[in-house]
Amino acid sequence: MLIKGKPAFVYDVEIFPNFFSVTIKNTESKNHITYEISDRKNDLPYIAKLFLNKNIYFVGYNSMHYDKPIISYILINYTRLINEPVWIVNSELKNFSDLIINSETSAPWSKYKYANLYDDLDLLAMKWSDKLRPSLKALQVTMQYKNVEEYDGDFNLFLSRDKYDSVIS
Repeated sequence: MLIKGKPAFVYDVEIFPNFFSVTIKNTESKNHITYEISDRKNDLPYIAKLFLNKNIYFVGYNSMHYDKPIISYILINYTRLINEPVWIVNSELKNFSDLIINSETSAPWSKYKYANLYDDLDLLAMKWSDKLRPSLKALQVTMQYKNVEEYDGDFNLFLSRDKYDSVIS
């Protein structure tokens, strides 16, 4: 799928105190890629390079209120974060994620919400009525998506290394 002549890359972010991932699907090639920041690997440079690529249109679900601010936080703070150990990067991303989730308004993090660093489209924002907005899982089922799963653990707990791949999948 092309949006304004650019390939659409669908993306989703997951954050734990010790693990960050962003999974991307290129809708043209159908290829998937996952970047992570963990004790296993640090893909921070690849994340920045991908999201600063002006030839891609990113598509998310509720991304305006979560995924985009997280990625914008990474891009805006990249020169500092790249020099930090992964445990500090993960801790900072988790704290920022908690700020987004627990804030009553977007005021404390609006700098990142409204940063215009990459082209993006939030599918949730396309519905004009809150009553017509399906959950992501309902949308996946309607589209007959083959892998509809919900993480049943606690995002506030450290993720054991043997669970990294299952969270990514």
